[in-house]
Amino acid sequence: MYLSLSGALLIALATSLIFYFRFKPLHGIEAVLQNLGEGKLSRSADLISSDEFGKLAKGLNKTLFQVSEVVSVNQSISDDMAAAAEQMSDSLGSLSANSQTQAAAAEEISASIEEITAAVQSVDAQAESQLKKVDFLKQQMEELTREIQKTGREVSTATTEFTKISQEAKN
Repeated sequence: MYLSLSGALLIALATSLIFYFRFKPLHGIEAVLQNLGEGKLSRSADLISSDEFGKLAKGLNKTLFQVSEVVSVNQSISDDMAAAAEQMSDSLGSLSANSQTQAAAAEEISASIEEITAAVQSVDAQAESQLKKVDFLKQQMEELTREIQKTGREVSTATTEFTKISQEAKN
């Protein structure tokens, strides 16, 4: 009975050792998968054998390499996009500053145009006033010319009368 108990114990120990060494690669694969779940892509599975567990480790390592490359490409693209976004932000800032400068210049031009318009209106009003004064002077000159012509006719008539009287007086 002791012999069968020690034989069973020995078989159990041998079976345990066989299972331990046979499934030991799964512990390494489990550790790699746990690291992968935490986002750590640097650890790869050890290739101990060429059986199913070795093939599993090889496939896992290949998958890790591909995921690593995808992450690297994504990081590169993200960096490029961040740089492009920064350039766009700088360009938009510059564009905004230029727009503000142009808006200020447009405001100054508008104010200058308003000043010029006011000056033109003032000159127009002065010209209108001068035109009215010239029209008034023209009317006064025409009236004065009529008076001078009337006086000239009267003087001429008086001279003619005076000459007649003088002629009659001499005769």
